[in-house]
Amino acid sequence: MNKRDLSERDICTKYITPAVVNAGWDIQWQIREEVGFTKGRIIVRGKFVTRDKAQRVDYILYYKPNIPIALIEAKDNNNPFGGGMQQAIKHAGHARYPICLFLERRCILISRPDRTEDLGAKTVIYMPIHVHGALFSAGDGHATQGHGEVDGTAIEIGLRGRFQFFVRKDMRLKWPRAETSTHWIVMGKHEELDQAMKMSVHESIDFIVGRFAHLTPEESYLIASVVADYHVTPSS
Repeated sequence: MNKRDLSERDICTKYITPAVVNAGWDIQWQIREEVGFTKGRIIVRGKFVTRDKAQRVDYILYYKPNIPIALIEAKDNNNPFGGGMQQAIKHAGHARYPICLFLERRCILISRPDRTEDLGAKTVIYMPIHVHGALFSAGDGHATQGHGEVDGTAIEIGLRGRFQFFVRKDMRLKWPRAETSTHWIVMGKHEELDQAMKMSVHESIDFIVGRFAHLTPEESYLIASVVADYHVTPSS
């Protein structure tokens, strides 16, 4: 069967869904397909009021029930390579998901470990890879920004970077983590700040238990309360 003859839904059914399930995602409660995530922009013209077309995405992946973590946008093989990437990034931005996946002839993972000023030169970032053959892209360089980035802007600049990559098959992560010369950083992201905080605390507990096997989750929770600092990065 020639892949160029397959529709977008064929690509999803035959390739993407099996790959996501094989990666360990539970199809019953962690995967939804053909999901509408906005109701559409309200359009007002005089006394006439209507809604624009609702935005839909091919897949949404859930960290836990009611906590979406990533979206997947699929394209058939007749599109130019990378032709739908901006659409995937736009959807992830509107839905405020930290990760978006754009899939076509090859698999591209776009994982945003959040725009925080703590991630500087020589930072080690651990990013979960959810699809086989994922690629890496970096951008949106900031000369400086404050914690919170409350109006959604920073000092945007062009940057040239040098990156070194290692595949850590011993790590199983749901969210990105980072390591600086002085701190370990765990992350959580949600449109509701309370939920983002809960996710960050759960990540803190998982990290402490993973590093110190003799500690229980309850003991790790106490430690997180004593020694961990929690910051709000972009609020937009």
